[in-house]
Amino acid sequence: MQLFAKINLPPIPAEFFSFQYIDPVYGILNTTNHMDYGYTHEFANQILPTTNQQVWTIRHPDYQSWLQSNIPVDGIDKLLCWSSMDGNPRLLPVHSDRSGCVSLNYIVNSGGTTVTTNWYQEKNQPLVRKPKKLGQQSDTGRVHYDDCERVDSVAFKSNAVNRLDWGYEHYIADRQCIPSKQKSFDITHPDFSNWCATNLPFTGYQKIYVWSGSQQEPAVNLVHHDTTGKIVLNYIYDVGGEGVQTSWYIEKDRPLIRGRKQPGTQSDTGQVKYEDLTVLEQVVFEKHTWVLMRVDVLHDSRYITANRTMFGIRTFDQSVWNRCF
Repeated sequence: MQLFAKINLPPIPAEFFSFQYIDPVYGILNTTNHMDYGYTHEFANQILPTTNQQVWTIRHPDYQSWLQSNIPVDGIDKLLCWSSMDGNPRLLPVHSDRSGCVSLNYIVNSGGTTVTTNWYQEKNQPLVRKPKKLGQQSDTGRVHYDDCERVDSVAFKSNAVNRLDWGYEHYIADRQCIPSKQKSFDITHPDFSNWCATNLPFTGYQKIYVWSGSQQEPAVNLVHHDTTGKIVLNYIYDVGGEGVQTSWYIEKDRPLIRGRKQPGTQSDTGQVKYEDLTVLEQVVFEKHTWVLMRVDVLHDSRYITANRTMFGIRTFDQSVWNRCF
């Protein structure tokens, strides 16, 4: 019996996971459930510490339409996080699920480099279990590892690093571009929002972004306009290498200011080809500087050979542009 399969589907846009768009299913945001099912779990006479769990729903305005367009099944969708609060290895104990017999998972972060997912058959019990009650480990109650035989195992990789090609091959002067990889992070330090409100001219959608390339293959953060704002105030922590160049463009037969686009798309009209673009402006930014940028205009960054790290605050309020000068 096949127990898992890796499926070729598009990565979920990172902006859906921002803390401003998720709501806790139970309790407050930082409430965690200790996933021990009320028991101590042992394997080979060793007590195994268990993970904590957080569960959220996603309320980004484009999330449901993105699922309907890109995911082949309907069902109950949740954002789940299992964690080790003290940094030591922990166990999500053997169990069967209550909310379905099949789960389509997108692995944002695997939880470590050696995490494995395992399937078991319990002694004198069928492989496929019946529905269980809320809070139970299985349909028959407690499950001991000593009574389980492992039938399959896999180490899934994180998809938190997205290769930003927008689903296309891209060429500049007949030479294929190497798309940069991207990671994005939320900042949850308790004093951070207060610092921004005190020191910065506006507030908005906040993220840290890291784009990466290499000396062997300089990368391009390919031409696009943004989903999460019209204007961004960036603090450039690392520039990404010598001579990294940011450019703005206008596309043939298209307006300069672009409309709202769907997450995961290159532009409001889909694919953008470099051969259809005219360069409007180019600049090489220095590290440790603040930069106000229009991101509702097509733009890119070229010649990335290292980590290009920025903190950004984004807004749809176009009056911010005039207020900052």
